[in-house]
Amino acid sequence: MSTASRLVEGAFKRLAALPGFTDRPDQRQLALLLCDLIEEGSYGMFEAPTGLGKSLAALIPAIAQGIANSKRVGIATYTNVLAEQYWREDLPMALSLFDVPTTYQPRFLIGKGRYACHVAMDEHQGRLAAGWRPQLGIETELRESQLIPARQIGAVWRQIAAPAVCAGRQCERYDECFYYSARRTVLKAPLVITNHSVVLQDSMSDDGQGLLGALDYLILDEAHDLIQSAAGTFEFELSPGFLLSLGAMASRLEALLGMRVTPKAQRLIADYRNAIDRQVRALDHLVSNVRPAVLNVSPAVLEEHPAIKVLRADPTRAKELAVNIAETTAALTDAFQSVMSELAAESKDSRLQDSATAYLRFLDQAASECARLFARSDVSVTHQRSFPEPVVRNDVVDYSVPLQEFLWPRTPATCLSATLTLDGSFDYFQRNTGIPEGYRERLKSPFDFNRQAAVYVPPPDRIPDPGQARKLGQEDAYYDAIAREIERIITMVNGKTLALFHSRREMEAVAERVRAPEHLTIYVQPRSGAGAIGKRFIEDVTSCLFALRSFWTGFDAPGETLSCVVLVRVPFEVPTEPPALARVAYLQSQGLDPFQSHTLPQAKMLMRQGAGRLIRRVEDRGVIALLDPRLRTKAYGEAILANLPEGMQIHSDIAEAACILNTEPPRNLHLFR
Repeated sequence: MSTASRLVEGAFKRLAALPGFTDRPDQRQLALLLCDLIEEGSYGMFEAPTGLGKSLAALIPAIAQGIANSKRVGIATYTNVLAEQYWREDLPMALSLFDVPTTYQPRFLIGKGRYACHVAMDEHQGRLAAGWRPQLGIETELRESQLIPARQIGAVWRQIAAPAVCAGRQCERYDECFYYSARRTVLKAPLVITNHSVVLQDSMSDDGQGLLGALDYLILDEAHDLIQSAAGTFEFELSPGFLLSLGAMASRLEALLGMRVTPKAQRLIADYRNAIDRQVRALDHLVSNVRPAVLNVSPAVLEEHPAIKVLRADPTRAKELAVNIAETTAALTDAFQSVMSELAAESKDSRLQDSATAYLRFLDQAASECARLFARSDVSVTHQRSFPEPVVRNDVVDYSVPLQEFLWPRTPATCLSATLTLDGSFDYFQRNTGIPEGYRERLKSPFDFNRQAAVYVPPPDRIPDPGQARKLGQEDAYYDAIAREIERIITMVNGKTLALFHSRREMEAVAERVRAPEHLTIYVQPRSGAGAIGKRFIEDVTSCLFALRSFWTGFDAPGETLSCVVLVRVPFEVPTEPPALARVAYLQSQGLDPFQSHTLPQAKMLMRQGAGRLIRRVEDRGVIALLDPRLRTKAYGEAILANLPEGMQIHSDIAEAACILNTEPPRNLHLFR
């Protein structure tokens, strides 16, 4: 046994001695396997069900390898909420299980916009309550301070959040900057807690060091959402806001350099800002009142697909616009290279040079992205839309390609999630992410689903087929039936229900029709402020919440607050938008059936994740209500049900299913994360 493995075993012995500890052999097994993978630099995939304690199972081997072998390990989650939980709650527990050297100092880093800016705080101190003394300087600390009314926090934060690009080292508050202080300490830290987005940005850096420094190993928790993070990283959108940011960046560059900017350079910047204003108007004119349209697809063979042909539009003007923006921006940055050369020769102020370089790098990258918009070599689609604003946008269709290019070769990694497999296999996840072959294992859930949960599926004749209702224009009858069914459910379980919908239109139509008992409050997810509505639902124990995609995964409301999860219908992707249609075309070009290879697996995964909101602790009890009649009438219904947790009884009567809530829960059990 290696030194690191012995440290892992010792940590679990100390954990076992703590009051309330429940031994879970799979948690220890996962920690030991991760320890071996980190030491070997091998790839891995683990399905680690909720309640197993995967946070500690990830932290313990990471710390052990740092102490024993000086391995630098990064642990990344999809949500900042879980990253902060790792940092604030799980990490102190894990560190207490070791004799940690004083030199072992883990660090925390999330996206720049999640940190407060000292300069902005000074400018808006009238709105910022006195007495706020954050440690990390992140938004959560402001919310937890209770120094500002909850309804005002969003507006205040938007004013004080760090901008995407700033003066950096030239800023008078640089040395105390929350974000840059975190970045400086992260580069050599033995353990880094971060999120997927930071990891993906880091993987695309050119200098080999990036945001996180040279890591020896990476553990990606919530890995089922890695594709969502990749979408935010690899997409590119040419919008009015983006164009205006280019003009603003040129102005900041001019202000930063001050007297060093020659009259010629000043004219260049003035001409550039004028050009940007013209391009904003040109974009608005180009895309205004135009239906979504495909301008370019890659590979070119996809252009011949019937679904693409129907949406094809002439790309000439959009291409000219993108090329013009790229060339104008590149000309400006080229002209400023001479200014930078003179600055380097006459000044030893490296802070000024670094800050100016940051602005120029932003403009350079923008020029490159515009130039690539119609010259892609990956599997992607460039398209335009006019609502809610005029946009020319590129979306990647197959994320395995950029992940194989940027992420996986950089650092060996293990992916963890409670929902990483479909039909008992990791193949779907591996195909979509391109992660190299490695160790795979599905770990057993610590929950007894036969005793803790029941499934309710109404008789199929009670609710119309949602697909047919849409095609036949009978959606009102469908909404009425769903509303009546939800009324039965929330009355039977006395509220405490999370109803998950696939579309806002459906959710709001059903919410208008539901007539719940007067003592039960129903919250409906607004267009903004999802976090606030989730908190209200958790605090109002008998309430109900109607919610959308952001609540299907990652939302945690353990205990009495949540006794029933309603999955209103199977969340099939309807390929109407250009990215979805391009995916259909690409899969068919590969000889695959889009429904069987993508639409159905994606729906199965979302159903697993939605159902997973219910049982979060061994004390939890509840009902999973599945209202889609196609689960009973279509061949794929059985396959979807088979991917739900094993052991649950399926009922066609809500009263029978609700009997599970009267089962006596186990006693004296406490779960460590």
